[in-house]
Amino acid sequence: MPSVLVTGAGRGIGLAVTHRMSEAGWTVYATARSESALARLDQLHHVHAVPLDITDRTAIAALPRHLPARLDAVVNNAGIIVSGPVEGLAIEDLSRQLDLNVVSQIAVTQAVLPAIRAAHGRIVFMSSVSGLITTPRHRRVQRIEIRDRIPR
Repeated sequence: MPSVLVTGAGRGIGLAVTHRMSEAGWTVYATARSESALARLDQLHHVHAVPLDITDRTAIAALPRHLPARLDAVVNNAGIIVSGPVEGLAIEDLSRQLDLNVVSQIAVTQAVLPAIRAAHGRIVFMSSVSGLITTPRHRRVQRIEIRDRIPR
């Protein structure tokens, strides 16, 4: 049975991925921060709940002890959205978002990379549509594609 680590599996897309992978016969190691989410995850078939705050470097270092030696995939799903016009956002909030959505995801990947390599597995990074759309009250920033800049 193949195995997968899913971060941010307590709700939303991470929970949906956990359900889908377990229903497809995968053993899912599903991470969450809250005790209630972990308890719900532990009730699912083929799912092992793993407590993890991906911004906690000590917890990330201990992560391999909760996982099998062979890991077929990691789905880096945990993340947050700090929305609003850049001029109004606190630098601390932006730093927290970058740490959680980028640096911490890479730290998780580095921690499980030996097991992923042993299985010739896959690494998946989830992303937000927030980079493509704006929310009400914010002016739309035109997205320029590289292909639009290349002369034909």
